[in-house]
Amino acid sequence: MNIVQRFGINEKGKDYIVGDIHGCMKTFKRGLIEIGFNKAVDRVFALGDLIDRGSYNIEAVQLLSNDWFFSVMGNHEDMFMQTLTGELDKGNYFYNGGSWIEDEDELTLRAVYHMLDRLPFVIELDTIHGKYGLVHGDVNSTYWDVFIRELETKANAIDAAIWGRGRITRLISTTISGIDKVFLGHTIVEVPTKLGNTYYIDTGSFLNNGGITFWDVKEDRFHYVGNREHESDYAD
Repeated sequence: MNIVQRFGINEKGKDYIVGDIHGCMKTFKRGLIEIGFNKAVDRVFALGDLIDRGSYNIEAVQLLSNDWFFSVMGNHEDMFMQTLTGELDKGNYFYNGGSWIEDEDELTLRAVYHMLDRLPFVIELDTIHGKYGLVHGDVNSTYWDVFIRELETKANAIDAAIWGRGRITRLISTTISGIDKVFLGHTIVEVPTKLGNTYYIDTGSFLNNGGITFWDVKEDRFHYVGNREHESDYAD
């Protein structure tokens, strides 16, 4: 497992940061159409929680096989892996949207495990607006370099990155030094929410009144796609 995965500026196309997908592939694919996504030159960076709650979990994981799609580790990926290793009670995982694994064979689940186990805790992305940090849950330091360093040595930093909600629940607006912007998922917000230089963009993909938010890095603005999971068609 990588701690941090780093990417340079996309000089040929556009980059998008996307909130939690949760297996809602109809909504995600509709979003790609709406933003005019070009797989040849554009890239998508996800904030984790690709799986659970939605209906197309295997398809969501398979996004990682594309050379234009990248993601950090989310708490639902963490729960999936702990369930397969026996560290987490299966009933607990099912309660949190993981019952889909009952419909998959062991070989498929092992393949999913190995894809998810490679996900980093953090993505650092160079942009024309500066350096962006992508984390699923929380950053438990006001200094980015301290946070990154502690991910290598302290379990509480990893726990914060995957499971934390400290800044958003306490509405902490203190700027995180050493990084220009930090994008986070995990905590559902009605609209993208800014606290200091942190941006929360998990808009509840699996909720009837929710959807998926795409942040256009170049234009520095978001595009929201309402839940399309009720639609009958599904394009591969």
